[in-house]
Amino acid sequence: MKMKHGLILGLFLAATVPLFGVANESDNTDTGAEKANASLSFAPIGTAVVKGDNVNVRGLPSFTGEVVTRLKKGETVTLLEEITLKKPRKDEPTNWFRISLPTNTLVWVHADFVADATVAPKKLNVRAGPGENYSVVARLQKGDTVKVLRKVEDWVEIEAPTNAFAFVAADLLEKAPTPPPAPAPAPVPALPAPVPAPEVVTLPPAEPPVPAVTEPAKPEPLPAPELPPQIVVSTPEPEQTPEVTPKRIIKREGIVRKARNIQAPTHFELEGLDGRVINYLQSVQVEKTDSTGEFKWKEPMHDLREYVGRRVVLTGEEFIDKRWKATPVLEFETIDLKQ
Repeated sequence: MKMKHGLILGLFLAATVPLFGVANESDNTDTGAEKANASLSFAPIGTAVVKGDNVNVRGLPSFTGEVVTRLKKGETVTLLEEITLKKPRKDEPTNWFRISLPTNTLVWVHADFVADATVAPKKLNVRAGPGENYSVVARLQKGDTVKVLRKVEDWVEIEAPTNAFAFVAADLLEKAPTPPPAPAPAPVPALPAPVPAPEVVTLPPAEPPVPAVTEPAKPEPLPAPELPPQIVVSTPEPEQTPEVTPKRIIKREGIVRKARNIQAPTHFELEGLDGRVINYLQSVQVEKTDSTGEFKWKEPMHDLREYVGRRVVLTGEEFIDKRWKATPVLEFETIDLKQ
């Protein structure tokens, strides 16, 4: 029961993340929506001083967000964004600041996507703790280097990158006044343009006038005969009815494995009884809503992590991913254990 509650909390936090610029664990889909929110970078808007001791820095602008670190009284932080919640929870503040994480804060990334301290996929989420139920606090790009401190199961702890961020309630910070803009330099008066010297022009001697030659008038051309109007009858082209491709529902049997290639379209694959990979696997998505009705998200109907290494029978729709045409993807609706 505790594992189920942890999974639900993680999915809820992952669903609220798009409101504050967070995406999936590693971006292998490269969809338009992910491109639109790819950088997770924010320009500084000022600084602020911490007003109290042990001020919590959270992964989300809410008391439900996990505590990433704590600040001491008098510390100066860099402000990235001022956030006003439309519908805050009861007894929670409405105003929050997104701040840059202090350099001594430690964060986590999934070990499968880091090789030799270098980020392997195109984009990689940095989280506040060793698990997908923790908030995303930064995003790394392919080729970025990280300083690995330790490994815990499938996660490694690293030093926070320079673009890492978290949230603090606005009433716990005192914003520094914005300095006045520097005065514009006084314009330099333009020097008067020099007056050019008068130019002396020598005219050539005048030539005697040439008598004009009068040409005979040309006869006007006869008007062209009028032709009767031509009637063009256009035949409309028949409308083409788009071809509807029916869903291909199939049933597959095999052993669930973790995907061996980090560039694969999904994180799991189905291995046949002969040891050959038959399909890449992903569960159909179901829509969820929290108790307030404010947050909606989608989550997989089935958690494949529970079936890794087990023989199963799956039923669902099979399709081809454009980036991985060699092995089709099976989006399954039902999964049954094979004894």
